[in-house]
Parts: sequence; C-alpha cells; structure tokens
Amino acid sequence: MDVSPLSALSPEELTRTLISFKSITPQDAGCLPFLQDILKGLGFAVILHEPKNPGGPKNLSAVYGTGQKTLVFLGHTDVVPEGDTTWEGFTPREENGFLFGRGVADMKGGIAAFIVTAAHFIQEYPSFPGKLVVLLTGDEEVGTPEGIQALLPWAPEYYGPFTACLVGEPSSINTLGDHIAIGHRGSLNLHIKAQGIQGHVANPEQARNPIPILLKYLQKITTYVWEPDPGDFAPSHLEITSIDVGNPVSNIIPEQAQAYANIRFHIQHSAQTVAQRLQDLATETSEHLSVETTANGEAFLCRDVSLIQIAESAVQEVLQVTPTRGTGGGTTDGRFISPYCPVIEIGMVSRTIHHKNECIPLADCSRLTQVYEAFLRNFFLRA
Repeated sequence: MDVSPLSALSPEELTRTLISFKSITPQDAGCLPFLQDILKGLGFAVILHEPKNPGGPKNLSAVYGTGQKTLVFLGHTDVVPEGDTTWEGFTPREENGFLFGRGVADMKGGIAAFIVTAAHFIQEYPSFPGKLVVLLTGDEEVGTPEGIQALLPWAPEYYGPFTACLVGEPSSINTLGDHIAIGHRGSLNLHIKAQGIQGHVANPEQARNPIPILLKYLQKITTYVWEPDPGDFAPSHLEITSIDVGNPVSNIIPEQAQAYANIRFHIQHSAQTVAQRLQDLATETSEHLSVETTANGEAFLCRDVSLIQIAESAVQEVLQVTPTRGTGGGTTDGRFISPYCPVIEIGMVSRTIHHKNECIPLADCSRLTQVYEAFLRNFFLRA
C-alpha cells in the first residue's frame, strides 16, 4: 500500500470496519494489527507491542516525520461488552442517517477520523515541520497498567519530547464540536468496612451494630465540602455505588457492613490528599471503621492557551460552532499523558456511549475528519 490510494480512505468505511472487530477489553480481535498495516502504508514507523502477560492487551505506537514539534494522537480500540445479547453490536448498521455499532463513538469513529486525516495531511504536506505520533491501546475501558501506561515513559523518550496531545475521546455533548475537554477530575475508589459484633436484636448490649457506624460515615463523606470555590474546574463529587450487609434475616445484628464509592476530585487536590482526608473522617467517625482507597488517576488541566485556541479555531472553521470548554465527564487516558505535555480532547457526541444503541450521525465521520485536518494545519503550519 502507498499513500496515494490510502489518502482516498473513507472515514465512514473505516469506522464500519473498526466496529466489526470484536475488541472487548483486553481482546484485540485483530483490530490493532489491521491499523498497523494502514499506518505502515501511510509511511509511519509502527511498533505493535504484544502483551507482556498471556491474555493481556496489545498496544501500538507509530511515528511519521522528523521535526521537533510533536503532536500525539491518543486513542483506544477496546470497547465495553455489548450487554444485551439481542443486539448485534459488532455488525455496523445504518438507520435514518445514524451509524450504529459498539464503540462507534467511544472511540472507533475518532480513530478512523484521525487515520484518514493523517492520510490526507501527509499527502498534502509530506514534509511538514514536525512529527505525528500515534499511541493506541487495547485497554482503556478497564484501565490496567498494561494499557497506555505501559508505553510511558518509554514513548516520549523513544520518540522525543511531546509538544501536545490530541485525544479522540467523545467530548461533544449534543452536537459535534459543541464541547471540548481541557482536563478531567481525578478518580479514587473507596472500599469501606464497618466492623461489628454479631448478636441477637433483643440483646443489643451484647452486640455492636456496624450499620449505624457505616451510615454515619457515608453521611459525612457525601456532605463534605471539598472546595468552597471550585472556580471553572468541575467540583469534586462522591457517589456511593454499593452498600452490603450480607444479612438476610431481621433478628440478627450483622457482624460487618461495607460499602463501595468513587470520588471524582478537583485539581486542587491529589489522590494522596483526598485519600488522607477520607481516612481522617473515618478515624473521627469510629475506631471500628476502615477505608481502603485505590487511585485511578490524578486531575489534569490544559493550561496551554494557544493549544485550546487552535482546537477552537478548527471547530469554528469547519462546523461554524464555538465550543464550550469543560473538565467534567469520565476519566480518559489523557491523564497518563498529561505529565508529559498539554492535553486536549475533541471527538464524537458522547450521548449514547456504553449504551446498547451506541450511534453517531453518519455525517460526523467526515465532519470530524475535517476538524482534525484543520487542527493539524493550525498546529503545524500556522501556530
């Protein structure tokens, strides 16, 4: 394959093809090797990183160009399970101007748009002043250390310092380009245990009920004010996701009560400081309470005004839309790249992601491709 026929790639057709790979984390189903062949055909130097552990995810890294100014495109080919087995999520389907398929918005449509963008850009500007680096993982939805983290800090050392990163996650809310993500809150999981002493409800003095202890703590952490003034960054928010006692009868005081929760925290905090405060609140509540925390990532914010303006200009130029900026929503792999360079996210509409009817307007395949093309021109040729 050479650049000329690949430059005629259709983003719609490439999106359909990517949907057809049943790439449920961590199974790749041939998706990344397929993209490896396409990128090689475009002239990229490509490395397919095989899993370190049997059954683990594949990763891919690729580079085109030799200049110092380096733009990273970051994406993931894995999808969540299709859920309702009556829906054939890996057979792309078109209906009333929409393209349906598991991962079409999150984020195979974004990957297809960028690959086609790269083909067009390389053909038009084969000696552009800079480097394009593509980092793709087969494990973003679960987010183990074998995903994009496995390429860090190796990739910026191997390819040279990163100037900026464009993440193809579905950042749009209602229509394509109406919103770009300039950061995200950090994420921390909690496993809370209240230890009691089992006994008969008629003799509470001979027992210790863990349920009131747990409820008192949950009340504290759900009403705690983490930042009086969050500013423009999305405020911290904690959600209880499970409460379990494991007691099916009404005349026994249980021995233990436990709960699970997650907090998405503001950039004023770190995972360490949030975990410490949650531990302090537990200590204040009861000596019979323990909290285990697991950090999923730190909060990050793009402070590169010029990069944000490049993104906004690309959206305005192509879509005649002025996007809002935000830091809400779920965590993305951008949190792992953010220590190495400024990160911005532009992608498909997120409204149906992880739904059994995940879909995008078919026209958005070409429209997002045009936005990415304008972004590359602004980044490499006009900035």
